[in-house]
Amino acid sequence: MLSRENRLCASEDFTRVFRRGVMSRHPLGRLHVLQEGTGKRFAIVTSRRVGRATRRNRARRIFAEAIRSMMDVVKPGTAGVLVLRPEAAEASFAEARECVQQLLNACGAVDAD
Repeated sequence: MLSRENRLCASEDFTRVFRRGVMSRHPLGRLHVLQEGTGKRFAIVTSRRVGRATRRNRARRIFAEAIRSMMDVVKPGTAGVLVLRPEAAEASFAEARECVQQLLNACGAVDAD
């Protein structure tokens, strides 16, 4: 699970990221990223199309851990919303990590260090 300081929670923040951020797509989901402020904050959205609650929660946990493991390479000031597709419910951790890495690279949210 993402730590409290790394979670995007406020409705206004979601709206700002969706409206002004950059989006990238992957077969397992899409990532909206906005570079502003300080800190690194993310949220994961799963609709009922992903499956029942247990499948949605499992997918959220796996992708949250994938994001958490990539946090050290994410640029400061990044706010992101990962919207999962139904195929994400079947993803392994390795697939989730690869998906997150590709999406972050495509959105330009990774430090070049």
